[in-house]
Amino acid sequence: LDEILEDEDRKQELYVCKFVVVNGVSENNTQEIIPDNVIRIQTQDGSGEFIEIVFPSQLELNDKPLEDVSYTFVPALRGIKQFFKDTEYLKPRTLTKDEVLHIVDKLPKNVRDKRRRIVENKEELDKLWKKLTKNSEEFENKVDKKYGQPIYMRKLDDQTIIQYKKTSKSGGETIEINSNKPRGNLKTIHIENGIKNEIQVYKMG
Repeated sequence: LDEILEDEDRKQELYVCKFVVVNGVSENNTQEIIPDNVIRIQTQDGSGEFIEIVFPSQLELNDKPLEDVSYTFVPALRGIKQFFKDTEYLKPRTLTKDEVLHIVDKLPKNVRDKRRRIVENKEELDKLWKKLTKNSEEFENKVDKKYGQPIYMRKLDDQTIIQYKKTSKSGGETIEINSNKPRGNLKTIHIENGIKNEIQVYKMG
């Protein structure tokens, strides 16, 4: 609707509304003042995306162009509706296996085993679990046959499986990251003061 329409009889520009679609958050963090002739429709997911409907600042209600603008205005509104409908079904992505390992590598090392990482308490471990599994698909919990404790499972977008094991041979909950090809342990995470915790991350074949 940005093109200029000319009325041959009046020989002047017709006033029609304009649609502006903005993707992303503006770098200007100052509070923005929206003019009276602008209607803004903004998403609620924190992405900063919005659509603006800009009307001429001097438009009068009895202006002749308003009588014939509906044939362009209504289809545009349908386009806006479809835009938000499509956006609604966009699923936020999960972390990848490499991103999970990058996070774990920043944790303090166990002095006796460089593959092991430690956290101070169970609260930190639970926060780590939530961070690694954000937006992931939940699997049905399994039961550890050896210890009789539950194993919580999540799947990431790249098919990586993250497991939270309530107990292990080390005596408590533990976090392990295992590679699939070749199969082997990459990292283990446990609580520093004796209560060990395990989240096993491996690649589905």
